[in-house]
Amino acid sequence: MFTVVAQKNLTDAKRYFEEHLTRNDYYAAQEIHPGQWIGLGAERLGLAAGQEVGFEPFEALCENQHPQAGERLTLRQNEKDNRRVFYDFTCSAPKSVSILAVTLDDNRLVTAHEEAVGIAFRELESFAATRVRKQGRQTDRTTGNLVAAQFTHTTSRALDPQLHTHCTVFN
Repeated sequence: MFTVVAQKNLTDAKRYFEEHLTRNDYYAAQEIHPGQWIGLGAERLGLAAGQEVGFEPFEALCENQHPQAGERLTLRQNEKDNRRVFYDFTCSAPKSVSILAVTLDDNRLVTAHEEAVGIAFRELESFAATRVRKQGRQTDRTTGNLVAAQFTHTTSRALDPQLHTHCTVFN
């Protein structure tokens, strides 16, 4: 199942990265699970697929800046604290799969989940589009690429087994 939440606050977005995305949630709060870059747009920015997500490039993207060059990425930028920093798409495995994967420590199920997330993300990416505003008209143009980071966790906030993957898609 996919759910999506828009992150609109820059400070909260950075805190979310450090306190939630890179941690294996609440059950093992000190257990670090670094994410990986995904998406054709990420590769176009020099963030190789599968490369570990570091705070500096993540922060730069949150601030609408190229992670290496530091220049602004989009032509338009809404006023401070009034733009979508990223969308957090979360793909959750069924509860029965989560219980088996976590309690039996079955990495085959985790791997199958991650492969399914990859397929779903590529499908999502194929529909990615941008709004083009020219001469008073607005049209949508399919780009087929996203800049995103992927983080897989195994527990929920209630400390239950919950295999899920966050795909943070930058706006």
